[in-house]
Amino acid sequence: MNKQEKIYSPLFQLVTRCGCGLALSTVALMSTAVYAAETTVKAGAGINYKYDDNIRVTPRNAIELSGAVASGFITSEYSTERFSVVGDAKVGVERYGDIELDTDDPLLAEPKASDFDNESLDLTLDFAYEWERHTVSLEGRYWLDSALNTQFTDTGLGGLREIEGATEKETISIAPAWNWQINQLQQLYTQASWRQVEFESDRYVDYDYSNLSSNWSYFWNERLRLQLQPTFSRYENKAEFAVTSDTFGLEGGVIWSVTEKWQLNLLVGGTRVYTEYGGGGFFVVNPETGLIEFIEIEDQDATGFTGSAALAFDDEYQGFSFNISSRVTPSGDGVLRQTDEARAKYYWKPFERARLDFDARIGQSDTTEDRVENARDYSEAAVRFGYQFAEQWWLSARYRYRTQENERSGLGEGTGNLFNVGISYRLPEEVL
Repeated sequence: MNKQEKIYSPLFQLVTRCGCGLALSTVALMSTAVYAAETTVKAGAGINYKYDDNIRVTPRNAIELSGAVASGFITSEYSTERFSVVGDAKVGVERYGDIELDTDDPLLAEPKASDFDNESLDLTLDFAYEWERHTVSLEGRYWLDSALNTQFTDTGLGGLREIEGATEKETISIAPAWNWQINQLQQLYTQASWRQVEFESDRYVDYDYSNLSSNWSYFWNERLRLQLQPTFSRYENKAEFAVTSDTFGLEGGVIWSVTEKWQLNLLVGGTRVYTEYGGGGFFVVNPETGLIEFIEIEDQDATGFTGSAALAFDDEYQGFSFNISSRVTPSGDGVLRQTDEARAKYYWKPFERARLDFDARIGQSDTTEDRVENARDYSEAAVRFGYQFAEQWWLSARYRYRTQENERSGLGEGTGNLFNVGISYRLPEEVL
């Protein structure tokens, strides 16, 4: 069985099982006559026309695509005084009909538009139970999407030596959590998570990622809360040249409700990353002698700054948020990356049925290891306008501009423009 069959086979099994299970669960929940219980069902669908003049955001060999994107979702929630379960399913289909390759290489063949066709599936199931001063929860997720839709802030979108169409990224995760209200002034939240990520393309490296974190909060007064957050994580890639990284971190900060509409969330601290190389090194050809040499790589320790700051404002007609963060994150490059990013969002409702959204971010990502440099700069800015022209119907238009530059390639910055326009429908919310 090849890798593509390996990815798609469990998908169809899971769609069948989860689809039937979600339908049966919804019917059972809707027919359950339990006092103080409530069932909510939401659903919707949409279709968009999409045009992208450089879908991989590369400095050369730009691929221009246009086509249709269809999507749909259904969310079912059942809750009682102490227990709740939420099931969520999202599907998407992208089909492209026109393609154009902008290249100076006469030997580079233009790919087919259908090479970039892809489907996505996102299934989530979340359980929660409350009693006295405790809440326990369990979330499971299965997510299948195209690497073109997921890798912009991670590894980048597309190699430099060859043109690759849409390839799948499969993620399976599970995350149990416990929240304990110790007393009126103190709260402890602890979460463990495990994630398995597999790529269809050999350009990316499969990995497992486990994380354990705890957040202790102390309510200083009605508006100010102190917090302390220790974390531990393990990253293991699945390449022949195995890499295992253990990360220990500690952050402290505050959550401050400045006014009823403004809030500040601040965390600052540091991490220590211990990296082990299973292969011990790799072979290279000496360009002067032509002989094969073994380059030994020793295990490495690294210390870095991490933290985040978020400022948010929200009222009836407009809202604003600004976030800056520095995090150690898993990646499809086969190693951990240090990602520094700033992001701003703003929305405005000029009148009852209209909404305007702005979203912009800028970031830099590099490996946590000094001897493996692979810095990448990226940015994007988008504006979207939505209008509700009927009771359950919306029209929307969106423009997005992206840039990315891999410093190691030396080819400069790639840019891309995306336009889409679409229509969507949502069923009236049903509470049973």
